Amino acid sequence: MKLYQVRETRKNESGLKTTVSVKTEDEAIMRRLLDSSENRRTTDFVYDEPKEEPAAPSSSKKLSLKQPQKKTYEVAPLPQEKKNPNTGSRSGTIKLSRRPINGKGTIVHHTRNLDKKQIEWANHNSFDGNRGTLDAKSYEAYRKEIEFSGLSITQKKKLLDKLYKLYEPILRYDSQYYSVMVSGPAKYPQSKMESILNRRMEALSKFLDWWHSVETQIQNSKQSAKEKKKKEDESKQIQIKKIIEGFEQHYQAAKARLKELEKKNQADQIKYLPEVALAQSYINKALKIDTNLYKELFEKLNSLVQYRKNSNVYKIYNEVVEGKITNEKLQKNQEEANKVLYENADYKIQKITIKAGPRIGIKFTFYPKPQLVYALKRRGYIWYSYEECFICKPEKFDLNWAKEISKNYAKYL
Repeated sequence: MKLYQVRETRKNESGLKTTVSVKTEDEAIMRRLLDSSENRRTTDFVYDEPKEEPAAPSSSKKLSLKQPQKKTYEVAPLPQEKKNPNTGSRSGTIKLSRRPINGKGTIVHHTRNLDKKQIEWANHNSFDGNRGTLDAKSYEAYRKEIEFSGLSITQKKKLLDKLYKLYEPILRYDSQYYSVMVSGPAKYPQSKMESILNRRMEALSKFLDWWHSVETQIQNSKQSAKEKKKKEDESKQIQIKKIIEGFEQHYQAAKARLKELEKKNQADQIKYLPEVALAQSYINKALKIDTNLYKELFEKLNSLVQYRKNSNVYKIYNEVVEGKITNEKLQKNQEEANKVLYENADYKIQKITIKAGPRIGIKFTFYPKPQLVYALKRRGYIWYSYEECFICKPEKFDLNWAKEISKNYAKYL
């Protein structure tokens, strides 16, 4: 069987060649293909043995096309991210590390920086051109307060994460807000700007509420033992001043009432006056702070009242005079009454004495989450607002369980 074959080679702009080959038994078809060629086709006469093929209509002609040769391309390798030798972070990824702060110490924790683009947009959209810069400076000031505190590393990380989470929306809204003075004749939608401003104020309020709740603990953690002792001494002096002022007020009132009783020949009834009882209450407070102050105030009131020597108040006075009750013993008893049983960075367990009797208190550095509060209440603890701690009766207290709070309830601290 005689077969006619026509091949055409084409070249595209990039120089890639494509060859198309057509075989046919019909000479007329071959002639038409040759007539329409542009001197790029060649004709070959190929003698081939017929192959068994399924029957097909006589009018249909089978054309076979040779696939063009595939050209291979070498793909360049992806660029490798370079590591920063200082921070260890890769380029193109979110950087969680920051440069050290020079001064009181060095920041060693990886914390998040504010978005520089948002800072630039906040500056661009503000009238004075420094809104974003002020936000960034304020954020850095809060970070330093946490970093240079005396809290544990775990607590610092928690606070720094919370700081970024609450402060980032403030900058984001500042970067979106245009004031009328900036927009001018551009006429930005005022309702949209007011909505952004309202959301910004809500974010600021939420942040400040959180910061005020942790600021006291952060400041207290910075105090050294010497500063704490100084603060305790100052507190003691304030208490002494209040005791003297309160005693003098009621003592003078009792002295004035005594003159009225003497006119009625009822001077012996002075011990039953409410003014005397109130003055005596301040003397009892002085006994817990300073025995010398107690002696001075008691002798002054006794000159007016003339207590019986077998009365309870006079017996206590005799014990102070004889040295059975001293400032050292009072301090030792107070330390025993407030003895610290266990302490770590998250909380402190110590004895506490209230009017109802001795109690065991757990004072947390930061108020715990509801899950831990629920666990404490299930074990008999209640919130004691005067000392800002959770307290329970000694018979319900389990020291081993309390020591494991940091381990078993770490995410709720």
